[in-house]
Amino acid sequence: MDVPRYWAEHREQRSIDDPKRRRKRSVTLRRFGWSSVSQMAAQQHAEQRVRDAWSDWDAQRHPTRREAKVAYGGADNLPIREETISEHPEVGGIVTRNGYGARCLNVPDILFADIDLGTAKERRMSFLNSLVGHSIVLGILSLVSWQASGATQMALIFIASCWALRTLSRLDVHWRLWRWAVDPTAALEPVEAWCATHPEWLIHVYRTPAGLRLLASHAEINPQGDETSAFFDAVDVDPMFSLMCRKQNCFRARVSPKPWRIGMRGRIGFGVWPATEAALPRRVAWIKDYESKASAYAACSYMHDIGNGAICERGRRVRELHDRLCQVSHNLPLA
Repeated sequence: MDVPRYWAEHREQRSIDDPKRRRKRSVTLRRFGWSSVSQMAAQQHAEQRVRDAWSDWDAQRHPTRREAKVAYGGADNLPIREETISEHPEVGGIVTRNGYGARCLNVPDILFADIDLGTAKERRMSFLNSLVGHSIVLGILSLVSWQASGATQMALIFIASCWALRTLSRLDVHWRLWRWAVDPTAALEPVEAWCATHPEWLIHVYRTPAGLRLLASHAEINPQGDETSAFFDAVDVDPMFSLMCRKQNCFRARVSPKPWRIGMRGRIGFGVWPATEAALPRRVAWIKDYESKASAYAACSYMHDIGNGAICERGRRVRELHDRLCQVSHNLPLA
């Protein structure tokens, strides 16, 4: 896990021979640098990465010309680019502020997993829309195949059959999500099944505004390991969440409300951290207003535990920090 405090940018332009056009053309390579030591170290790192990119260019390895400026996981091999709010060396954790202003806890080896359920209304509409849409397509295919003949009819019947199987599969997914949104405890069936075959596991279950959060406190777990991937697949963790854990080599949990759920208007700012000097006053004012309103809400609420494993010391510390940051014990509305 890497969350640098300092970021820098360096770009270099060169005139390159273009054999196809039989003339020279201008090429610019841009790279970011980072450091937890100093701004100067971050700048030196950026310059070194540009030199490395030119070496790749000279070796015809076709490097990316302009590296994408993203906050969290949008580019390979880049650390988390967010403002550091606090560091917690006792658990190896860092609290950062994400792109829309909420605080997030990042830890290297205690598993968090969010299961997005949505609302019952959202899932019901998804099910009905899927049912209507697939039925219309299936009806059109059936009508056309009825009027066709010979090989064309056989081909259309085959396509209609495949579409019918796909319809049943999609409807099954939407029906399951609808059922889980109405009764969130039903979404825990895969978690209970996992713990039944992994008796050493201990999972703390929390309710979030639109789903569930799982915290496994029985042991330190590698975010990039096979066990993590197997668990995420078994309990239907969002694929993007799973991908980000692997790419950033950490587990992550939002520990403060989403701004739009607590009446915040406007955005924290534009662009990716660090903020420009011109944008900084607006960002500071926004954060002051946000933190004032966020104090009246919890990010999640505790439900119960699953599994018979024993909590490890690091797991206990991470859970205590998570619960304190999320205001779990304050009986506040979720946001």
